[in-house]
Amino acid sequence: MSQIKSISDVRNRVQTEKVPTPEWGDPGSFVHVRGLTAGEYEKWQLSSMAQSKGEGPRATLERMKGSTARLVILGTCDENGEPVFSESDRAELQTMNNRALNRVALAIQKLSGIGDEEEVVNEFEGNSKPAQSASSTSAWSGTSEE
Repeated sequence: MSQIKSISDVRNRVQTEKVPTPEWGDPGSFVHVRGLTAGEYEKWQLSSMAQSKGEGPRATLERMKGSTARLVILGTCDENGEPVFSESDRAELQTMNNRALNRVALAIQKLSGIGDEEEVVNEFEGNSKPAQSASSTSAWSGTSEE
């Protein structure tokens, strides 16, 4: 283990994971997913926010439509970590089987640490509470209905 002393000590390692998507093709179909960068995570969060004059950003139902598809667009990749979907694919993704879309989104959440806030706080405070799976810690429902 070594101490990080500057930004050049930080390496951007792309961790990918295969997620089965038999609903989208044959029984052996899958996609690769990766964790989001901090910038991508913020972009995804802000895509569901609206801001009224004189108020801070807040999530709105209208802006949350398609949030699962947006997450899948940002975190689905090829085996080298390169994106496979673009924003122009969002409407098509929203017509696809939700079970598979949600499975892919949950894997991206897990790799991105989305929903791990309690675990991070416990780790920081030195508590030894056992970690829960990403699907059980997330308050986000992952639906993609229009």
